[in-house]
This record gives sequence, C-alpha cells and structure tokens, in this order.
Amino acid sequence: MSHCEFIESSNPAGAFVPLSIGPATRAAAPRGEAPETGALLRLRSLMAADGRPCDLARLCKDRLYAYECIAAANASANPTLRRLALELFQIYRRRDAAGTTTN
Repeated sequence: MSHCEFIESSNPAGAFVPLSIGPATRAAAPRGEAPETGALLRLRSLMAADGRPCDLARLCKDRLYAYECIAAANASANPTLRRLALELFQIYRRRDAAGTTTN
C-alpha cells in the first residue's frame, strides 16, 4: 500500500485503509480509543527533530516499539517531547491495564 490513511479503530493499534476506498466506507470504519493520530504524528515529528526518527506504522502496530520510542522521547532534553511522551505513556498504560491491546 503506497497511499494509506490512518483510521482509529477498536483495534488498539488502529487500521490502515487504502485511500482508494470510498469516503462512505472509511466513515463506516470502527472508531475507538486508539492514541490520537495527532499525538503520534507530533511524536514522530518531534523525535525526528531530536535526531531519533521513529516509524509511525510501527508505533501503531508494535506495542514494544511504541514503549521504546516513548522512553526515548522521555529521555529527551526537549520538554515538549517529554510531556508528549508522558501523555502517550499514560494512554498506552490505560489500554494495557484494560486488556485492550492485541500485541
């Protein structure tokens, strides 16, 4: 899939839906409490600016990788990145405690 769009779903990792699928199908995709796309995009951007690039798709699918990136972000000198790391850590921990992860 070269052109994908992230859609929040009941799957904690989210789902990738090809852009060629019509808007009605995308609108009907299940939505849940996956970490906000915006927070993950900010993490990717801030990590890249900090010299530690991370893979957005892998953040969505690989819980261990996500925790490693969050830990690296928490160790950053950038206070904005550290705050974001804490926010994402809390989201992932709540999901783990609720048993809603699949990884």
